[in-house]
Amino acid sequence: MPTTVQIDEKTKEALLRFASKLQGRLGRKVTFDEAIAALVAEADGSAEAGEKFVTLFGSMKGERGAWRELEALRRGEKSAIERKAR
Repeated sequence: MPTTVQIDEKTKEALLRFASKLQGRLGRKVTFDEAIAALVAEADGSAEAGEKFVTLFGSMKGERGAWRELEALRRGEKSAIERKAR
């Protein structure tokens, strides 16, 4: 059953941008409902991944150098994925 949701203009613009990117990836028109569902799924996955990350790397809590290295690797991989997506 459809429901009306109120959002401010800035949020609406961000949702439109996300839906447009999603459309480009899927190669078809995307509804706001699909865009919001994708964002929710992404957020759920991020939370789950974060929990797993903490369990895997929690022993590195005080190791700043190791954390910097992991962050650098993540940035590099993110850039590579973005380049491939284009």
